[in-house]
Amino acid sequence: MIAPDAPAEKRGSAVSRASLLAYMLLIIYASWFPFSGWRNSGVPLLTFLNLVKPRYWTGFDVSVNIVGYIPFGVLLVLSLYPRIHGIWAILVASILGVLVSGTMEAVQTYLPSRVPSNLDFFTNSAGGVVGAIIGAFGARSYLDESRLYRMRQR
Repeated sequence: MIAPDAPAEKRGSAVSRASLLAYMLLIIYASWFPFSGWRNSGVPLLTFLNLVKPRYWTGFDVSVNIVGYIPFGVLLVLSLYPRIHGIWAILVASILGVLVSGTMEAVQTYLPSRVPSNLDFFTNSAGGVVGAIIGAFGARSYLDESRLYRMRQR
């Protein structure tokens, strides 16, 4: 039994992991909707990475892509905490964010109603990196020092 004054062992947040799963499903839904008409168009999967700027884009699209992936980056870092924290959490979460963004864009080549683009890939990835930085700097206060955590410990 743990003495009342002894510090509790730091554990990962189950809520963060469940939220990450839910958010990942939301990203999949937003990226691949509608889930019909799948076909191979003959275009290589990573063609969207070419350096040609997309013809049609708006500031709103760029903003939504960045803001949409910020919570994903935060949740990745919070899900890794306390096993991985600090700069390593930022690095791991950023890499995972880039991989998820790239996968979402690559799979869109099989959906005729979707247009994969390098701008979406870069802005989604940037949002994931920003979220990872926010999560890393706030993980301790969000998880170890929050009122909810202290109340649960009591």
